[in-house]
Amino acid sequence: MIDWTKPVTTRDGRKVRVLCTDGPGKYPVIGIVEDAVRPVVDRWMQNGKAISDPGDDELDLINDPEPAVEIRIGADMNVDFTKPLEWSAGKCPARYLGTLTGAITPLYRHVIAVDYPSMEQVRLVDDRGFDKDKWTVINTPGPAVEIVRWVNIYDRGTDICDVIYNSKEMADAVADALRIACVPITIRYRRGEGL
Repeated sequence: MIDWTKPVTTRDGRKVRVLCTDGPGKYPVIGIVEDAVRPVVDRWMQNGKAISDPGDDELDLINDPEPAVEIRIGADMNVDFTKPLEWSAGKCPARYLGTLTGAITPLYRHVIAVDYPSMEQVRLVDDRGFDKDKWTVINTPGPAVEIVRWVNIYDRGTDICDVIYNSKEMADAVADALRIACVPITIRYRRGEGL
């Protein structure tokens, strides 16, 4: 369900200014789609759907995804400039170019190049990877790992599954007569994710 108190966009990413959510008829939501050529007034159902078709449409409304906020705390957060880097604003690749040296060592002394999609920008960061505007360069997370685990499914009302097992054989060994399925679950993660 859409939270009309928060910003919305079309499913294809265009900003929408909602004028009202209580208009007449089947399409009570009225808003202005900020199109690249010119603004367009359009209407949607209360659930944000552009048409009554059950599938997704590029003109359906969704809440504008909130930007991810990354907080890095602690003395151990120094960046290893010898490893792959990523610029936190836009998750763009970054490259270490060198360190400023001299009689006076500036706080922002590490020179990095940020490879934005439309241009390259040079930034100065401190030992922790922060620039003067508090954007950061971070070490790129390691490669994604994918593992398969198994879950027994039971017909027990709201309690339908129990433990994740390393193999189907392990799940089979502990299953009881109420089991109705044994399904594989694929888990994809990067080391350190979610910590």
